[in-house]
Amino acid sequence: TLWLFQNELEGTIPETLVGNHFLQDVRLEFNLLNGPAMPWDRLRAHSQLRDWRVASNALTGTLSSMNWELTRRLETLDLSWNFVEGNLTNSGLWDLMNLQHFYISGNQLVGSLPNQFSPSLQTLYLDHNSLSGTLPSSLTSASALLAFSIRNNDFEGDVPDTWYGLDDLGTFCQA
Repeated sequence: TLWLFQNELEGTIPETLVGNHFLQDVRLEFNLLNGPAMPWDRLRAHSQLRDWRVASNALTGTLSSMNWELTRRLETLDLSWNFVEGNLTNSGLWDLMNLQHFYISGNQLVGSLPNQFSPSLQTLYLDHNSLSGTLPSSLTSASALLAFSIRNNDFEGDVPDTWYGLDDLGTFCQA
C-alpha cells in the first residue's frame, strides 16, 4: 500500500512505482502530478494492483489505448478530475471482471454509454464529461450497481422504462 494523497507532489508517476509487482493499493489523488494517468505499459503482467486512485491531478491519457489485460485484478479505478480522453464503448475496460468502482468524473470523455458494463461494477461516476447519445436500457443488467451518476453530460431522449425498475440502486442515481 502506498498512500501519498493530498500533498503537493509534482512531476510524472515514477516508472519504479508502477513496476513494483507487490504494490496493491496506490493513492496519489489531490497532488500536482502530470503525465500519463494510467502508465500500464510499465506494469508487469503479474501485477497485484487492485486500487489505483489518481484523482484531481493534471494527468492525461486515452481509455481506448490502454492495455487493460495488465490490470486484470483492478477493483477500484479513480481517474476523476484530470484530462483523460476517450470513448467508453471502444475500451477493454469493461472486460475487467473484478472492477467494482470506476470514477472518471470531470474529464474529456465523448461518445455514448456502452451497452454492457463489468458484471461486478458497484459504483460508476461519469458526470461532468461530454458523453452523449441515448441512455441504454441494458444498464439494468449491471445487477451489482449501487451508485451511478451521469449528470452534466449531453444525453438526450427518454429514460428507458427498464431504468424505473432499478429498485436496488442504493446510494443514488443522478441522470
